[in-house]
Amino acid sequence: MKTFHQIMEYLYYKIQRITRYSDTSSLNVHVPFVMTGVIFFYIVDFWILYHYIIMGYPPYKDMGAVLLVVYGGGLAIWLSLYFYYRYKSRDYRIMQKKTYEHTTSLWAYLFMFTPFVGLLALAIFNL
Repeated sequence: MKTFHQIMEYLYYKIQRITRYSDTSSLNVHVPFVMTGVIFFYIVDFWILYHYIIMGYPPYKDMGAVLLVVYGGGLAIWLSLYFYYRYKSRDYRIMQKKTYEHTTSLWAYLFMFTPFVGLLALAIFNL
């Protein structure tokens, strides 16, 4: 469990530093919103692969029901991340500790851009 908290702290600190010049960079909302978007695109990647590989039909056949589930899931992910970081002011303590100040941002960049590369690869291979 300690490793999970360290990973979440690392991602919070590095995403806040990477996107600090954004218009929405208030500490309590910005990072959970960015992480929700990234996790949302991971889910989209896996959903497309699941439909094409396992189900054998294009994912746009039942799009209405899927969009309702996806938007509800996105809201649930954002709320869970928001309350995770706001619980006992965890977000402020992470930024004050500066434990990850001199570590590399490579893993945060990989976490943030891998789903977009996956979507591009799926588009290139016409999935």
